[in-house]
Amino acid sequence: MADPWWNDPSAPRARARAHTRRGVRNALVVAAAVVLVGASMLNPAPALQAQDVYAGGVRYAPASVEALAARCGPVQQVIALDSAIGTVPVTSALAYQTDVPVAGWMAPDLPRAGTATPEQGVRALWQGQRIVWLGAGASAADVAAAREAVAEHPQWNASVHRWPGDYPWQLGPEQAVATSWGTLQSCTTLAPQVIDALFADAAPAPGAPGQTPPSLTENEASA
Repeated sequence: MADPWWNDPSAPRARARAHTRRGVRNALVVAAAVVLVGASMLNPAPALQAQDVYAGGVRYAPASVEALAARCGPVQQVIALDSAIGTVPVTSALAYQTDVPVAGWMAPDLPRAGTATPEQGVRALWQGQRIVWLGAGASAADVAAAREAVAEHPQWNASVHRWPGDYPWQLGPEQAVATSWGTLQSCTTLAPQVIDALFADAAPAPGAPGQTPPSLTENEASA
């Protein structure tokens, strides 16, 4: 039996993960940052500023000085969704525009401690929660430090989850990815000040606690 439309990477509203394309995008962003930083060191005049990069409906905004010190990548913001927003049955990893999904279709249920999936994460982001994802191989000390940071910043409205070890691609063991609806930033050092700035600037989520996202399969059946 063929995969359903929401699980088909070639579907018009879906974009399959393309590791080669992701590598090219990241290389372009890093190269641009190196050139701009180098130029600014030679000429500190404020005329030269890092520029945003747009690719595949995603805006890549240069990392702040604090974020660069914490070895963070650019802020990724989905500005043009390639998929619908709503719940679908999830039997395997779905396709998203960003490797750590932050918007689009989602699982019907919310993430649970120890068994969270990225598709459940999108469901939580839809209703305004935030998630800090750690690699499946993160140490117990790193997990404890992330949970302590979340507890010390209740304004984040965030939870900490390990990335599932059986997912098609993996986060690094020292990688921490802060996510809110439509926005993410990945760091190799947990940096509360960077996460605080990311969440403070994040756009509001479309849903709210207690609300139920639309069901895409129900909408399809009634169309």
